[in-house]
Amino acid sequence: MYKTMCTWNDHNYATSFWGLLFLLSKFVELGDTAFIVLRKQKLIFLHWFHHVATLVLCWVGFSYYDAIGRIYFINTFVHSFMYTYYALSVLKVRIPRRLAMVLTTVQILQMFFALSLNFVSMYYIVIGEQCGRSMEVIFLVLFVVAVVVSLFINFFVKSYLTPKLKKLQ
Repeated sequence: MYKTMCTWNDHNYATSFWGLLFLLSKFVELGDTAFIVLRKQKLIFLHWFHHVATLVLCWVGFSYYDAIGRIYFINTFVHSFMYTYYALSVLKVRIPRRLAMVLTTVQILQMFFALSLNFVSMYYIVIGEQCGRSMEVIFLVLFVVAVVVSLFINFFVKSYLTPKLKKLQ
């Protein structure tokens, strides 16, 4: 765990290239926000805040050559399913509600995983281990991810666990 969290021995041009592509993908993801606006759909706070905050975190992580950057593939994996879901829904393909719940749950789990990785990094720093991460970046990530996971949990509860009120006729 320590090697994954705190060392950056294998940093090279390929790592920088893929890290840069990941960072640039966050700009592309802002495109789905534009589609929501252009289609005159409701743009919820969670959506745009998540995109902007993630872009900022990726920029900071890339700028500082954050050692934890190698685990960004998890986010890419989750988003590959999420954007497939969005594409199908735009094409009016009927998608079971349960699948939407699963995708939201996976996103929430991903964020708890990110929180735990950052707490582990913080632990290594506190006990005096050399760690290729700065406390400033760790605190920024913990704050932003805590806010975003709270928003996602709120979205999950409102969307899937709170009964819809039927319109009175």
